[in-house]
Amino acid sequence: MAEARAIVNFISRKCGLDDWANADAVYRGEILLEFFEKDFFWKSVRVPLYYSDDDPKRPEMMKNIFEVAFPHFLNHFNRRLSLFKDKFICSDKVSSFDLFVGGFLLNVALNPNAHFADQWKASYEQHTTDRVKQYV
Repeated sequence: MAEARAIVNFISRKCGLDDWANADAVYRGEILLEFFEKDFFWKSVRVPLYYSDDDPKRPEMMKNIFEVAFPHFLNHFNRRLSLFKDKFICSDKVSSFDLFVGGFLLNVALNPNAHFADQWKASYEQHTTDRVKQYV
């Protein structure tokens, strides 16, 4: 994930995904991405991945992801999306912020081939609102 932001920003600028002149829209995307990266992914998801499957700490950390951290993220995401009537995070067209957040939801949480796919799916189904489902 070290180069992910640089790659997404490159694609965004190359394809004109973000309206950088619209400060309000960019702010909406940035604030959500900050929460996704720093408060959800880096604090809760990344750490358990470094533990081996047989480490006694890992099960509790994984449980925390699916019962606390991911539901908290989904709730926050729902609140941010519900503030506006746009289809996507910043507007009615896909932005670089959608590539990050929507990409995670599709490539990890809803991917039947992802590690812990059953737990991701169960947590998503239990804690996702209609607004987030509409987004996805």
